[in-house]
Amino acid sequence: VDAIKTYSEAKKWQYLGATKVKNNEVTLVKVCIPEIGKLVWPQGPHMSALLPCGNLGIYKKGGKTEVSMLHASYMHKLVPTPEMEEASTTAQPLLEDMLNNALK
Repeated sequence: VDAIKTYSEAKKWQYLGATKVKNNEVTLVKVCIPEIGKLVWPQGPHMSALLPCGNLGIYKKGGKTEVSMLHASYMHKLVPTPEMEEASTTAQPLLEDMLNNALK
């Protein structure tokens, strides 16, 4: 969680926080990428729930820390517009880079 927060802050992303759920077994982390938001906001405030935020779950499995992340393609699948396709395809490599670099 700390590595994701440090990475997102270094990238000037918005770190929206971490919340423990499921009896403190899972930590949900959310970060938003402003440059992707610029692609979504022009479509209207009703798209705010689809903003290109990294939605991550961090938990222990077999003594190791595991991370799950919602694939950015969900935005385009839910709203199949060219704008959402651009937002999705732009966001995914940025989120993957976060995972690859922050979680070494």
